[in-house]
Amino acid sequence: MQIPALLVRLRRPLALFALALTALSLTATARAITNDELIPANLVGKSITLTHAAGAPNRLEATINSYTITFTTASTLTRAATGFSSSGTYKVNSSTLTGAGATRNTFLEFSGWYATGNTAPVSVSLGHSAGEGAGFAFDTADSAKMSIFTFVFGATFTGGGGTTTPAPVLTTQPTAQTAAVGSSVTFTAAANGTGNTYQWRVNGNNIAGATGATYTIASASNANVGLYSVVVTNAGVSTTSGNALLTVVAAATRGRLINLSVLTTLSTATDEFTLGYVVGGTGTTGSKPLVIRAAGPSLGALGVPGTIADPQLETFAGSTKTGGNDNWGGASALAADLAAVGAFAYTGPTSRDAAVSTSISSRDNSVKVTGVAGATGQVIAEVYDATPSANFAATTPRLLNVSVRKHLGTGITAGFVLGGSAPTRVLIRVVGPGLAAFGVGDTVVDPQLALFNDKSVKIGENNDWGGSADLAAAFTSVGAFALPAATSKDAALLVTLQPGLYSVQATGVNNTTGVGIVEVYELP
Repeated sequence: MQIPALLVRLRRPLALFALALTALSLTATARAITNDELIPANLVGKSITLTHAAGAPNRLEATINSYTITFTTASTLTRAATGFSSSGTYKVNSSTLTGAGATRNTFLEFSGWYATGNTAPVSVSLGHSAGEGAGFAFDTADSAKMSIFTFVFGATFTGGGGTTTPAPVLTTQPTAQTAAVGSSVTFTAAANGTGNTYQWRVNGNNIAGATGATYTIASASNANVGLYSVVVTNAGVSTTSGNALLTVVAAATRGRLINLSVLTTLSTATDEFTLGYVVGGTGTTGSKPLVIRAAGPSLGALGVPGTIADPQLETFAGSTKTGGNDNWGGASALAADLAAVGAFAYTGPTSRDAAVSTSISSRDNSVKVTGVAGATGQVIAEVYDATPSANFAATTPRLLNVSVRKHLGTGITAGFVLGGSAPTRVLIRVVGPGLAAFGVGDTVVDPQLALFNDKSVKIGENNDWGGSADLAAAFTSVGAFALPAATSKDAALLVTLQPGLYSVQATGVNNTTGVGIVEVYELP
């Protein structure tokens, strides 16, 4: 049985009482509680929660937005001999005012009954009729412990300017970034609520005209180095973000993705896998030189067992095939390009390994690896950035994202290399359930990821991304497809890494398996 909510009128108090108020601990700019914040007109539409403390039937707490009203002991009640177990009227009478402001004349009166030991939170809604003030009524969801309370507010006030609008809460904080000289950089923030205004700062000083949720520096220079923050304001109440350090480095030293490699097995004659790579970057122009290869026979010469006898690769821009190779042929120019990127040498010009040296101007690209005539076995597929470090400039296109999509089997490992000399902020994802929206079948139901450094030390892991606001914002900033829900079983990790070699191990929880995609993104 549920008792209907009651709407009561504000009535003139028989006596005036002081109400104890305590400001909640918020990540907001501190401010005084002003004298008219409990005027009924200012309370319309605000939410209140009443909580009964376990084991203490004479203690109740009501929260009005960001302030807490506490009835602490039986002595504060005109009638509380046996707790809140009988009907009647109880008046709070406390002279303590904690937190801010001068003592005000305010009273709170409530009536009804409350079952001793009931610890369930009670939701309260406010009703208001023109000219009649404001009142509250509510009940618990537990029919065995129902409660009815009527709140009546009245006061004698001086002063003004109060508001019960809560301070904005930042859901996305600006993050530290490293930018190459001449490149663009964008800081992003987001806060809950409506009517928010933004003011970006550097080293504590307002930036003229920087009043949006994002702030972009079109061409970074050493003059832009500093600590960036944002002040979010709502109805005069402000919240300030944490500081995010901007570091500006020479273009050649900027951290960046320079290699993806995947060692895996083609298990059947129809087995295949795809490496994806995105080329570009804000402010970059021109084409991107790359070396792409699939090695089998020469991998066996290094002691890897069960290698594929004859791999082949096909390259695509979007869905359009742009080239491919079966048997690299030993051309001197191609051999030189392989050596320049640091790839291990093939055993000779007649080996059946595959490789191409190409220049890419399209953004979204992929390479498909298969076995010739249904060949099976272990194969390594690699994509290398072939731009010499000395030639790297702010306008040089970069590998923004590298990925591999394949049936995980018992697990798949993707290696990647970060070049330059500055740290790189990286987003790593292993997606299974999220692929269903694209018509991919037989996906792994619960993937997980583990990140290792070049010494095989685990330095990060994730199982179920959990709907994190920071992760969701990162997905958007790099153009990654959204995951279906905060409860999806896909995995994701944000991490800042020094230049070097890393590997991502993707597996299914409890030995589950299926098709998955492993992705590594450079964050702006």
